[in-house]
Order: sequence, then C-alpha cells, then structure tokens
Amino acid sequence: MIDTNELLAILAKIHLGDSEGGGFNLDWNGAKLAARLQSVADLTRLIEGLLSHLEAEPRDPRQR
Repeated sequence: MIDTNELLAILAKIHLGDSEGGGFNLDWNGAKLAARLQSVADLTRLIEGLLSHLEAEPRDPRQR
C-alpha cells in the first residue's frame, strides 16, 4: 500500500484530466481512494496536493 505523499508523487507525473490522449480521470476511483484514508491530516494533504497539481496544469483553451 502507498501513502498519501506517494500517491501525490505519482499523480504529479501524469495528467489528471479526462481529455483525449490519456490522463487519469479521478472520477472513476477518486472517491474510493479518498475513503481509504485513515486521518483528517491525510485527507487534507490529498486535497491540497490535488489542488496544487491542478493549478499547475496548462489551461485548456477550449474551456472558458
């Protein structure tokens, strides 16, 4: 089993969106992964890490 920091390190290497061309769509298993966290601190770390990762991704020019 991996911890929250290891999961965030993996997710930092891949595109989180569900656009064409690959990526990792957290809609599929994201809730199940979050439900397995054992502490509020882990959940907070996951949320903060995902938000910072999403902020770093380039904006899709097709979206407004």
